[in-house]
Amino acid sequence: MNEVTISGLPGVSVEIHPLNQSNAPGEANGGYYRPLYTDFRSDGFSHQLIKREKDVAIYRKFKIVDKFLFESYEVVIVRNREEYTIAGKTIPAAEIYPNNEAWGTFGFTYSDYQEAYRKFCNLKAKAGARQK
Repeated sequence: MNEVTISGLPGVSVEIHPLNQSNAPGEANGGYYRPLYTDFRSDGFSHQLIKREKDVAIYRKFKIVDKFLFESYEVVIVRNREEYTIAGKTIPAAEIYPNNEAWGTFGFTYSDYQEAYRKFCNLKAKAGARQK
């Protein structure tokens, strides 16, 4: 387990947990899904995985403009997309990040890490209750 300090939040450390084999993304229902990226860029923002447990994750979303840091946290429910073919090209099965239309149902944005972490825990508890 590693700890990092979130820039702009002095004294706040965030644990980054490596995924273990039993919790590894990309394997569900006996099939293989290309894992969601841990770091990626979208709409001019960098996204960095902070914490993931099963299909619930927290990403730090940020960009720097004219020396100013714009930062938020996104809590997402990672979903699976099955393999499909379009124009003769096969697109492999993959985990997917919620799109704009799914925001508010499968994705949530917070400016405060503690609020994001509370939502993460809440979603994790709901996912556990559904699996019982």
